[in-house]
Amino acid sequence: GVIVPVLAMAERYPHTQFTVIDGLVPPLFPNVQSVLFKDNEGAFLVGLIAGKISNSGRVGFIGGMDGPLIQNFAIGYAQGAKYANARAEVSTDMVGKSAAAWNNPDEARRLAIKQYNNGVDVIFAPAGGSSVGVLAAANQAHKYAIGVDSNQNGLYPGRVLTSLVKRVDLAVYDALKQSREGNWSAGIKYLGIREGALDYAVDEHNRGLLSESVIEDVANAKERIINGIITVNSFTQN
Repeated sequence: GVIVPVLAMAERYPHTQFTVIDGLVPPLFPNVQSVLFKDNEGAFLVGLIAGKISNSGRVGFIGGMDGPLIQNFAIGYAQGAKYANARAEVSTDMVGKSAAAWNNPDEARRLAIKQYNNGVDVIFAPAGGSSVGVLAAANQAHKYAIGVDSNQNGLYPGRVLTSLVKRVDLAVYDALKQSREGNWSAGIKYLGIREGALDYAVDEHNRGLLSESVIEDVANAKERIINGIITVNSFTQN
């Protein structure tokens, strides 16, 4: 893990500021900052899209390594799907329980085919390197998948409904800017919809898959999250 080396370096170099992106380091030193994403909020948005697009009312979730990080995605996704369609059913599978789960696209593909065969027609796959197995399964089954972290829409055009994009670039830029301007602060920061840190990708590969009404529904949900009208549930307390 990243925790021990960062803490050792922070103690050794007390005048250097350390920012850890998408990782939680205990706030033990005045020169260490953790920046975490409210993954549940981003998952809510793509869950809403899945719930709106699904014809069967059955949507799927395939996570990487089972644990609090992925449970946060799962909870937000299910809430978004049910916000779109109160009768939506969510099928959930995890690739595994060890770090190897992040790099097992074959198992992810097997789980996705199983879900598609059971009537699921959209699957969200926050599973690291395993997620490409779910996208391949969507292509094979002529169903839909939702990518994660980066924009994966172009991998199987027409089969990737959208991708949940984490703006790691913004988090890095903000940390550098704050340090340069002298207002960098230690501790734990959470970035979500309000901060523009999570969004769904629309480009030439998926624009034809999302109707204006779906895009409008997502825009309304974003506004409600920002204004505190919708509170997205979380597995870990943000």
